[in-house]
Amino acid sequence: MLTSSEIPAGHPEFKCCPPIRTQGNREELWKAFQDGTLDFVVSDHSPCVAEFKCLKSGGIMKAWGGMGGLGRVEKANLRGQTFWDSTNEGNGFCKYPFGNVL
Repeated sequence: MLTSSEIPAGHPEFKCCPPIRTQGNREELWKAFQDGTLDFVVSDHSPCVAEFKCLKSGGIMKAWGGMGGLGRVEKANLRGQTFWDSTNEGNGFCKYPFGNVL
């Protein structure tokens, strides 16, 4: 996961929802998963082609608000990072046992 200190300010290619947060925020998020405070988090996985990011104009307000990232999961797992699957989301919306998709 990227942190806000790793990206240059105002670059539309990094516009996404939820926005990229600080290292401290990321650590607190993982702690909340581990201690059971959070069962799941949702976000808008909305990848797009480069043209939609308004890279030439630098128009961050017009840029599409999404980034591709799910394709990097295998690399994250190779580095020892855990990938949370969608089990809790499915169960959280009363779809048991359909949450167990991964």
